[in-house]
Amino acid sequence: MKHTKKEIISNLLLLFLLLSANLYTLFFADALFNGAMDRVWYILVAAFGYSAGLLLLKQRTFFIIAGIAQMTVLPIEVSSLYLNGQPVSMPYMHWIISTNRNEAMELLSSVGWGVLAVVMVWCLYGWLVTCIPQKKMIQMPRKWVAWSILATELILLMALHASYLNKEYTAPNKRVYAGIYAWSFGMRMGQVFPYDIYLQTFRAVKHQREIDGITSLSDYRFGITPRPDTDSATYVLVIGEAARFHNFSLNGQYERETNPRLSRQPNLIFYTHAYAEANATDLSVPLMLTRATSEDPTLAYREKTVCGAFQEAGYPVAWLSAESDPIRYLQHVLPTLDTTWIASGEVLDEALFEPFDGLIQAKEGTNLIILHTKGSHLNYQDRYPQSFALFEPCLKPGDSNGAFDKELMTNTYDNTILYTDFILDSLIQTLSATQRCACLIYMPDHGENLCDDERKLWVHGSYEGSEWEYHVPLIVWYSDSFKERYPDKVVALQANKDKQVSSQVLFHTLCDMVNLQEVVDSHYCLFSDSLTEVSSVRVLNGKGENIGI
Repeated sequence: MKHTKKEIISNLLLLFLLLSANLYTLFFADALFNGAMDRVWYILVAAFGYSAGLLLLKQRTFFIIAGIAQMTVLPIEVSSLYLNGQPVSMPYMHWIISTNRNEAMELLSSVGWGVLAVVMVWCLYGWLVTCIPQKKMIQMPRKWVAWSILATELILLMALHASYLNKEYTAPNKRVYAGIYAWSFGMRMGQVFPYDIYLQTFRAVKHQREIDGITSLSDYRFGITPRPDTDSATYVLVIGEAARFHNFSLNGQYERETNPRLSRQPNLIFYTHAYAEANATDLSVPLMLTRATSEDPTLAYREKTVCGAFQEAGYPVAWLSAESDPIRYLQHVLPTLDTTWIASGEVLDEALFEPFDGLIQAKEGTNLIILHTKGSHLNYQDRYPQSFALFEPCLKPGDSNGAFDKELMTNTYDNTILYTDFILDSLIQTLSATQRCACLIYMPDHGENLCDDERKLWVHGSYEGSEWEYHVPLIVWYSDSFKERYPDKVVALQANKDKQVSSQVLFHTLCDMVNLQEVVDSHYCLFSDSLTEVSSVRVLNGKGENIGI
């Protein structure tokens, strides 16, 4: 079966139009590629999609289907490449679907040449499709040859992804590995046009639903009566990251001295049986900031956070984050706060000192400051300066994760705990120097696995969950002025330190600091002698399922 010169030219032009975004991305969108293998992956994914159509479909059918799937969304990809220098992202798709009609018309009118070019390309594509006959583009001697080619491409893609996965992700067991593999394979496929458009659209729609849930709370009220702000008090919540109870020497059981500074701090209480209610940040942080629980996690989207409770009472709230890319939940909470400071790029947690000191010096009256740290999140070797590399051998900045060698990883992890000890001690010293009424609470969003049992689990977010992911350090420090003002609260803090509690206590304990009794449940308050010990802790595992531990 031979193709005429006209057919060949038409086919080549059609293929060029379909490949235009891929070619531009491959050669100019450097932000997407970290190495040569990323480009190889991109080429193979694109080739697999095109070859499937070319080998299995007749040419006109292929170009009609491909035109509907790709040409209709090509302007979106091209506009992202033009404006941002990279393929479509979830925020970009969210911006598109959430833009109102007037804004859209203003944008289109400002790039009229682009709209005209799109219309002309669509017309050219449609005309070219009519010029080609309904016959095979590539004639295979046997059907099994086409299927063999596609199978070979798919196997190669899967092998390449497995190689990538083994370097970037953990492999706790076969079942969890399979789940991570499937998820991450889909995410990587979603970096290639046109799959990126559909994946990011799905994520944007899901994101919009979350926003709708949170923004609908703008008129939500706890029913708190505003307080006259006549005192000068500072209350601080430090949200840690991936810090496990077992590696804090404050627990009195760990053989290493990972908390040399905090162990010398007066007025500091370390809770021995505190548990995070989820083993992943996206799930855990909403539970820490609200009255939501692992049994009713959607409550985090139905009522405001502890920040909203403070603001309703008339107390300003500040958020300082070493995380440059807050989780989706926070992206719609933070704009409602009085002060926010978000790190730009990769920083160590000590970058929080300067904005924290500025707030302490500038703020009079009562206020709440929340600090979100990077703590002990993988990669551990990038979470502390080299002066804290006390436990060796350990990984150095930029090293790969040592094939998750237990000794190497544990040493490096313990260095992050040593650095966290420095961070917390420095914050406490700053608060202590003010001689104000002050109280600081530290609790991480979840713990961490370090290959602790026969399951060989690493990091966090495992589907089955483990003791090391949920049992976390909970620290409360109070100033001398706080003790003088609230002696009964301090007595209760001491009495409750060995009770089994979960992150549910954060909302109620913080609110009780300023006596917001309208929302405080004494059964979940560390300052209350009515604190109820949790007999069976319920948590969310890596699949979001509610389980008992």
